[in-house]
Amino acid sequence: MRNIMAVVITLSLMVSFVSNAEAADSSPGRMKYGWVDLKEVMKEYYKTEEMLEQFEKEKAKKESEVKQLVEEIEKMEAELLLLNEKARLAKEEDIIRKKIAANRMIEEAEQELGAQSIIKQGKLLEDIIKVAEDLAAREGYTFIFRAEGLLYKDPALDCTDRIITELNKGKVEKDD
Repeated sequence: MRNIMAVVITLSLMVSFVSNAEAADSSPGRMKYGWVDLKEVMKEYYKTEEMLEQFEKEKAKKESEVKQLVEEIEKMEAELLLLNEKARLAKEEDIIRKKIAANRMIEEAEQELGAQSIIKQGKLLEDIIKVAEDLAAREGYTFIFRAEGLLYKDPALDCTDRIITELNKGKVEKDD
């Protein structure tokens, strides 16, 4: 019985040593951390400015369409005073329909511009994530965190400028 007990204890110790050795071999080693100020990256990334310029053009176009409809409504309202009662009632109905159409146009424009903005910002974020992943692989980072979620950030671990530099490598200078 003692021999069996000694064999079991010996086997148990061997298994625990092997398990500890395997665990030590599979540990990732020293971890490297970094952080990035995403707001700063978005502000400095040249594609953000291009996106905002395009957004402003689309917004101006929508505003122009709405302004044209509002001017048409105002003109119709000014004509009301010159009409007899029957014609005035018909014109008032037209004005109401146009106002409803104008409100609908404004709501649709806001929704469309909002959706386009979200999609475009998502594409910019994809670019930023790709560059951060490349930086992490190239320089051996285990994690690169968003600065906005950190209570303390060691400035030595800041990757923001390197990511901005990498993102802006594709910028083509415009001739003024």
